[in-house]
Amino acid sequence: MLGAALVVVAVLAVVLTQLARVGQDGGGQTARPAGGTASRSVPNTADPDFVATDTVPAVAPPGWVSYIDTAGWSIAYPSTWERRTAPGDDAGYVDFVDPRTGTFLRVGSSFANPGGSVIEAWRAEEADFRDAHPDYQRVRLEPSGGDDGTAQADWEFTYSEEGRGKVHVLNRGAIRGGHGYALYWFTAEALWAGDQPLRRQMFSTFRPGP
Repeated sequence: MLGAALVVVAVLAVVLTQLARVGQDGGGQTARPAGGTASRSVPNTADPDFVATDTVPAVAPPGWVSYIDTAGWSIAYPSTWERRTAPGDDAGYVDFVDPRTGTFLRVGSSFANPGGSVIEAWRAEEADFRDAHPDYQRVRLEPSGGDDGTAQADWEFTYSEEGRGKVHVLNRGAIRGGHGYALYWFTAEALWAGDQPLRRQMFSTFRPGP
């Protein structure tokens, strides 16, 4: 579990830095895609995978707990799960962990100007992650929530984690209210399909900060 946590900290630290920088000119380079800026995206708010723009905390379902972070974002999670500060020195990461299975949702936030494109940040990070994990397999890397990939995108993949075997990750990134967020769902491959209803419900309760 420690190995998994350290890997995720490294991933989110780089990714959130990417969200803070991507799309901004630097060294003569730009990562802004042809779709333009986030304001040109047309999100489909009827899509259940759309990350909310509303900042009012969601009402926790029965048997769940509401959490409002000091950074302003909020989420609800099952009362049988544990909330933990993510390991390492990176403030802004919070884990919501099922102690029975080790499945967890890690929420990361970056409050620098996130700049241009989530999907370009994912593509840049994927190259480094693949180099570090020879058995890495991409499932999909694509826009989500009705967006064009500028303000929201999904990166789903599998790889082997020491002591756990094959694991499955969905890393959903979104730019909301000028802030970058990453919702990182991590579970054993054998639990992936059965955990999807819960994963969707937890993601649906996430609200960005003001």
